[in-house]
Amino acid sequence: MVAGSETLLVVDGISGVGATPCRTEQWGIDLLVVGSQKALMLPPGLAFLSVSPKAWEKIEKTETRSFYFDLAKARAKLEVPDTPFTPAQTMIRALAESLAQILAEGIEAVWRRTSTLGRACRAGVQAMGLELFAARPAAGLTAVTIPADVGAETVRKGLRDRFGVTIAGGQQHLKGKIVRIAHMGYLDALDLFGVLAALELVLYDLGHPLELGKAVAAAERVLAEENRCTTVATHANAAAPGS
Repeated sequence: MVAGSETLLVVDGISGVGATPCRTEQWGIDLLVVGSQKALMLPPGLAFLSVSPKAWEKIEKTETRSFYFDLAKARAKLEVPDTPFTPAQTMIRALAESLAQILAEGIEAVWRRTSTLGRACRAGVQAMGLELFAARPAAGLTAVTIPADVGAETVRKGLRDRFGVTIAGGQQHLKGKIVRIAHMGYLDALDLFGVLAALELVLYDLGHPLELGKAVAAAERVLAEENRCTTVATHANAAAPGS
């Protein structure tokens, strides 16, 4: 724990915030960094910072070594309200629409939907005989190890050329070894089914042993069970005394 020390807790929430629960103040996060291009459903170009009082004390005592990236200037301009430099206005207008969609659904519902899609995706890729790369997969995306005799880049090219499906690959030492399937933001169950079906066909044609249709079926079972549980819970709450 760093709460009682001078150490700041800095969290990279670029891929997590909006896809999974994040309790900034409750968890004692001093600096939370968020990007626009993940669960906030925007192109890259905006960054967001949550700064605790403890972090502001540190910022105020630290000599600024940059001109543009100056949190003290940004904080002062909030009183106007304005920004110290020309902002990406079109992105901010788009952000308003993204946040409106999130508020309409409810952030807890967004977290629940993202988690369900993640479980469905993992069930689907494992039904193809593929291994998950992460021991504790993230809610917003699934990293999948691709067998060396198949090749991750070959799979990605096949998905793009045959079906117009784009998924991310690995970086640095993981390049050519894994693929990453996103299921956050505005992506839904039909998007996931399409990716899993396309991935099955590409792998099948590349000689990977699998049974066609099992991936989508496995994902469907997860979603069907989640829907059944939600329906049962809704009926139980409606039947409860005083409801």
